[in-house]
Amino acid sequence: MTAGRTAGRGSRWAVPAVVVILAGLVGGCAGKPVDPPGVWVGGKPVEHWLEMIRASEPNLRAAAVDRLALVGGRDARAVPAVIAALDDAEAVVRSAAVAAVSRLGPAAGAAAPRLERLQEDPDPLVRSRAGVALARVRGTAADQPPP
Repeated sequence: MTAGRTAGRGSRWAVPAVVVILAGLVGGCAGKPVDPPGVWVGGKPVEHWLEMIRASEPNLRAAAVDRLALVGGRDARAVPAVIAALDDAEAVVRSAAVAAVSRLGPAAGAAAPRLERLQEDPDPLVRSRAGVALARVRGTAADQPPP
């Protein structure tokens, strides 16, 4: 009989406990989107990468440029931020920005004048990438499919 009473008490509280737990889980999600709002890349929102592009560490800025290029046109702030990085004082950031603009192609058309200047950059990697990026931005690269 004792076992029956224990099971009876346990089952009497088991159902309400499950209901409370489920209500808390469902209630916590009620009215909230399952996915975070906005555009995310690399597990972070675009806002994170827009902040990182202003970091004091050049490698962090270069990483932010790369991530913002992945965002592309999904957020109107990404492409202008990548293009602005072409003017960074550090070659590692300029190089990352040139590569990013190259991947963006014609969507980064506003970068053309800066890319022309970067063909004379003191850094050899920036110089070599700038010519390729310029062709891709203009849509004239040999490896690009015709529009």
